[in-house]
Amino acid sequence: MKLSHHLVRFSALAFGLLAACKSPSGFTEISVNSLHERLAQSPDILLLDVRTPGEWESVRVPGIKKFIPHDQMGERSAELNAQPDTPIYVICRSGHRSAIAAGTLAKLGFKQVFSVQGGTNAWVTAGYPTESGPVPQ
Repeated sequence: MKLSHHLVRFSALAFGLLAACKSPSGFTEISVNSLHERLAQSPDILLLDVRTPGEWESVRVPGIKKFIPHDQMGERSAELNAQPDTPIYVICRSGHRSAIAAGTLAKLGFKQVFSVQGGTNAWVTAGYPTESGPVPQ
């Protein structure tokens, strides 16, 4: 009985560590569940979508504050109007481009950068609400 109790505790600890682990590139990866919780607690968090305009129009997470394609992050990061210690949550379709953009932001000196694992695909799979529509001008 004690062994199974310890295995459950170890599994919970391991899952928690995987849900939010800092990468060597200076950003932290978080799950869509963690993002959903953070948005519920603080709807004004800086959520950045780094997908293409077509992907943005098709489906997106409600509450996105900025849209900057990942390959433009270096030259357009000033558009975030964020201080180096401002938490920035970065999302794409699957998590790959958000990790690239999050790494760029970390290299630019932002200290609290979070890349959403699984991206919008994982958000939709989890059954969380979405929006669609034209890219803001």
